[in-house]
This record gives sequence, C-alpha cells and structure tokens, in this order.
Amino acid sequence: MAKVKLELQKKSDVEMEAFCQNHINKMAGNEHFSEPEPSEEEYQAHFDAFKGQLATVTALENQLASARALLRAYREKLELETTGRGNYVETKAKKDAAKILSAGFEVRGTAAPIGELPAPINFLAKMGAQSGQILLTWKKVHGASSYVIHCREHDVAGAAWEQVKIVTAAKLKVESLVPGKNYAFRVRAVGAAGESPWSDESVKMAP
Repeated sequence: MAKVKLELQKKSDVEMEAFCQNHINKMAGNEHFSEPEPSEEEYQAHFDAFKGQLATVTALENQLASARALLRAYREKLELETTGRGNYVETKAKKDAAKILSAGFEVRGTAAPIGELPAPINFLAKMGAQSGQILLTWKKVHGASSYVIHCREHDVAGAAWEQVKIVTAAKLKVESLVPGKNYAFRVRAVGAAGESPWSDESVKMAP
C-alpha cells in the first residue's frame, strides 16, 4: 500500500525547483502515467513561471546582500570620521557645552555625586557547613567601595564590638568561632562620602 511522499512545505524554493524538475524529467514518456493531471503543458507552464520568479528573487537577494555589505563599509568609515570630528570639537570647545551643542553633538552627562550612604539592609547571619562557621550576607549598597563587619558575644553583658574584617563583596564567611556560643554581627558600608550607619544586628549560634 505505497503512497506518495511529498512534504512540499518543508522544501526551500531551490529544493522545490529541483524536486519538480526531477518529477518532470521522470514523467516524460513514462508509460505508467500517460495522461497526468494537471496536464503536462499546464504543469510545465506553472513550473516555468515559478522557476523564472525564483531566478528574479535570487538575483535581487544577491544585489541586496552586496548593497548591505557596501552600506556597512560606508557606515564604518563614517563612524570613524565622525569620531574624529567629535574629538576635534571637544578639543576646540574646551569643555564649553554651548559650543559642543552648536556643532550638532550632544554633551555627555556628568556623574551625579553619591551622597551619604544608607545602612546595609537584609543583613543575615546563618550557620555555616563547618564547626564554628557563620555565613553573613547583605544587600549591596550603591556607592560603597567596602564593608566593615563587627562581631561580639551576644550573651555577655557589655561585650565590646570587635572588627572582624573589611571586605569588598556583600558577604563574609566568619570562622574559628566557639561552637554553641551566640554571636551578634553588624555591618556598615564605606564609600567616597564616608561611612554609613550600622545595619541592624543579626544574631546566630555558632555550629
């Protein structure tokens, strides 16, 4: 119970042309199919129309590809020369925004100074995987260049805060703590504008 396999929609236009041309060649003088439908003349006419239009489209696509390549080359040259013009205008304007604008260029925005830093938030202490290990994390503070972490024994009245470490990342692994003791931690951000207030304390027992 053999059936015809076409799958025409899966074929590209070029594959369609080759497929149909092969069919036409195989049908010519085929004693098994002497009166095809559509007729040989009608099918050939439609094939020729498709083949001709495909050739036209292919030629136009090749022309477009060449045109796009030439456009890219012109663009690269123009970007290079415009950059040179920009450097010239910037040098001659001597930081005068009005003069830069008069040349048809925009003026770069100046970075706004970062004011007083806020205290770090989402400060959390949790047990680490090793004995005597506490993991500290907090949300990064915009404008901070480093963070100062303090620690003290939580259950000892009047225990003084001691600096643990200064880090640049918004996390720290504190080690060599006494297992079973509760420790309080706090962190502050440090930037060009100075130090932020301390974060809320986070307390955790060392494992």
